[in-house]
Amino acid sequence: MQYGPGVPAFAVYMTQYQLLPYQRTAGVLNELAGLGISPGTLQRAVRVAAARLEVPVTAIRGALIAARVAHALPMLACLLQCPSST
Repeated sequence: MQYGPGVPAFAVYMTQYQLLPYQRTAGVLNELAGLGISPGTLQRAVRVAAARLEVPVTAIRGALIAARVAHALPMLACLLQCPSST
């Protein structure tokens, strides 16, 4: 059975952002939409999404490494979290 783009997107969101196990995500899709989808199908959706994101993520990583201020954020975080001396 083929699903529209919303089902794999929802599966990736639930398993990778919400950290729901594949089995539970399959159960949620069954409960909410009546889809008898297997955890293996959900795993494949995650693999496909990861493959599609590989090129843009690599480009973003390269741009950050090459940027003059790429390493300014850790310093800013330290400044915001460190107690003031006043």
